[in-house]
Amino acid sequence: MLLSFLSFYQGWILPSLIDLFLLSMVGILGGLANLWLSQSYKYSEVSLVSPLKYLGLVFAIIFGYFIWNEIPTSKTLLGALLVIVSSIIIFRREMYLKKKLSVSRHE
Repeated sequence: MLLSFLSFYQGWILPSLIDLFLLSMVGILGGLANLWLSQSYKYSEVSLVSPLKYLGLVFAIIFGYFIWNEIPTSKTLLGALLVIVSSIIIFRREMYLKKKLSVSRHE
């Protein structure tokens, strides 16, 4: 952080108040997202929560398209499809195993 002050003499432009607000919100919301993700690891099984972390890549593609007009490549879309399909498979498997485990405990 201290080294960033060296950029003053290289054409650094002071952000506007709106930009400072948006940067602050990115930091605050990103910190909250990491806090909630770590809490989800605490209260749930890691194998169930981990695929949800990778859905962030899918949301990045969506936001990039709608906010910044970025056109995703075919490789990006294929990767997003793999993430979505694998998340669904893992989620269904975990629900099946949980149901099977709860049935066997009641017997």
